[in-house]
Amino acid sequence: MTNKLFLVLCLSTFLLSACTSGPGRPDRGAHSNRKEMSAEKYEKMKMKFRQKYETIISNLDLNKDGFLTCEDDYIQKANLFKKLDTDASYDLSSSEYREVNFMTNKYMFHDFSTVDKNHSRSITLKEFQAIPNGYIIKYDRNNDCTATEEEVMKVLMKELRSSGSKERGQRSQGKRSEGKRRSQRQRN
Repeated sequence: MTNKLFLVLCLSTFLLSACTSGPGRPDRGAHSNRKEMSAEKYEKMKMKFRQKYETIISNLDLNKDGFLTCEDDYIQKANLFKKLDTDASYDLSSSEYREVNFMTNKYMFHDFSTVDKNHSRSITLKEFQAIPNGYIIKYDRNNDCTATEEEVMKVLMKELRSSGSKERGQRSQGKRSEGKRRSQRQRN
């Protein structure tokens, strides 16, 4: 019984190794070159993400602590609030708040009545700063109000993977459409 099992294992190993090598298959040297190429690609991609991260930090890190934090969001909202508060009343009227959509699209889904939590018919700075911010929510994966470089990089990698799969799907969809057109022309 054990001899038969041993024989079956040996034959299986032999057949598997024969199937993975042979004519038309790259040798081990070519395979290692592919790995080196992917390491090069990885380093280029890593550098590209690092540049994206630096751009994000330079644009959004308003307190210059090297991270994206809720404090940066509060600073940005306070600056925007001052611009919107044209009558310097320290409250935003509905007409003043309406102008926010012309300055940035971040608040387009937050209508006045939703932001005015105390229903005073004006929005205070505190109410304005309570509006969730997209980039903090997007990049801060552990909800500690600080988006670290690692968290931002993970989001960027995920975006790249999802955009890559969409592109591949569009390309293959285009190839299928072209193939259908060719076959229809051949039939006619």
